[in-house]
Amino acid sequence: MKQARNPGARSRFEKYMSKLADRAAAASGRMLYKRGVRFLGDPEWRAPYEAELAADERPGKPVHRALDRRFMVVQLAESVRGLSGSSAECGAFRGVGSALICRALEGTYGPDDCHFAFDAFEGLPKPVEADRAKTGQWWSEGDLKTDRDQVERLLSPFPHARIEVGWIPERFPEVGNRRFRLVHVDVDLFEPTRDSIEFFFPRLVPGGALLLDDHGVISCPGARKAAVEYFAKSGEPIVELPSGQAIVWKRG
Repeated sequence: MKQARNPGARSRFEKYMSKLADRAAAASGRMLYKRGVRFLGDPEWRAPYEAELAADERPGKPVHRALDRRFMVVQLAESVRGLSGSSAECGAFRGVGSALICRALEGTYGPDDCHFAFDAFEGLPKPVEADRAKTGQWWSEGDLKTDRDQVERLLSPFPHARIEVGWIPERFPEVGNRRFRLVHVDVDLFEPTRDSIEFFFPRLVPGGALLLDDHGVISCPGARKAAVEYFAKSGEPIVELPSGQAIVWKRG
């Protein structure tokens, strides 16, 4: 008979994350996250998403490095399950974000709804002046190039998922007649971030959410500039997160 887990006992993962938090605090002079926060210490939320999260694990870059951002993708996707509409990710990269969205929204897509993963799979386009950080140019054309095959493998369990190959925004008109409940923008640079927001935000359903992955990341000043300029005109508040992400909700 399987023995019930001692509530006071901690898993190896929890002990490891506690040590990691201590090291991070010592290195930075401050605690980055409380050890007991759910995304670090509670493995139950990860259980339905283990296959998708495992794809984050690479040599020298273990899964926990992005766990706070993945947790936010999952939570935001789960929060819009009751809304109708499609979903999208601009900048599919290795497919983890799109797969998490598809898993979280599984069973809620209407017969005409889909998840669209946009990426050229040729790396970043050429940065512009707005993408230059104070310390100099952080990105180069072709950086972050990935393999479409991995994205196809991760999205293969989801019949409602479609991969749209091409530079942003050249494939956007193909979904121009659709409405969206969640759009994840993870394209790092000013121009593709601007183009993604300008196209998708007006097409969000009331209560739908735009998740900006790079908004608070200092290596992506152009992504922040694009969002700040757009929403300064439209009036919606940008809610920044300690993970470097930001959320904008579509008001009714």
